[in-house]
Amino acid sequence: MRAAASLLLVTALAAVAGCSSGNTPPPTQPTPTPPTVTPPPVTDPPAGPAGPATPTPTPRLGKTRFVAFGDSLTEGVASAPTTLRLVNVPFSYPTKLQDALRARYRDQAEIVVANEGKAGESALDARTRLPDAIKANNPEVLVLMDGANDLLVFHSRGISRAVTGMEDMIKDARRRGVLVIVATLPPQRPGGLRAEGEPYLAEFNAQLRKTAAEEGAGLVDVNAQLDLSFVGQDGLHLTEAGYVRLAEIFAGAIRAAFELPPGS
Repeated sequence: MRAAASLLLVTALAAVAGCSSGNTPPPTQPTPTPPTVTPPPVTDPPAGPAGPATPTPTPRLGKTRFVAFGDSLTEGVASAPTTLRLVNVPFSYPTKLQDALRARYRDQAEIVVANEGKAGESALDARTRLPDAIKANNPEVLVLMDGANDLLVFHSRGISRAVTGMEDMIKDARRRGVLVIVATLPPQRPGGLRAEGEPYLAEFNAQLRKTAAEEGAGLVDVNAQLDLSFVGQDGLHLTEAGYVRLAEIFAGAIRAAFELPPGS
């Protein structure tokens, strides 16, 4: 308990002592100035020794082996204002996706996202390449985004070709015990030199959503999450920033599907 400071007010008293001769009054005594008492500062009790900081639990990922399969959008062909160039490392979305997953699940260095993209290949033709890609990488999860070349070359006829190719690859992967995540195709810039498939894109994506649901594949609606600011001037391929954004979209989907609580 803190004691209140008390101030003593002293009043001068006049006293006559004995008899004095003459009429000279006794000398007046000065009034003493009361002492000023300053209360001690209030201090908090000393803090005890700081304990060690509690580390933030690291989440874990239930699946660690992924194959990204598709065409040039997977391999990593970027569209600059006037040229196309291969940017497989470090700007393709599989590379950026692997970086993002390893950064979040930092105790799982074994996370791998293999890039099995092949520029210029149609989804119908890719069916014959998929088994070798699965055997070579032994993935737990296949991330499948394909069909842009079918639409580019075959226009309206490319819709059924691309859907058939995607359906067959989903079935093949699932027969091999691989989980499948299917992605819709990104938007295309109307008028671009390589955007001839743009008029057929919406119908293909609609049929692909239906096929994924019927075949038991997961779906990532890339088209709904990418805008034309990420599409290059050729109208088809993404910019480098677009591939970074694409990796973020897939990372979010993988996190939602396969992330485990810390300590699991």
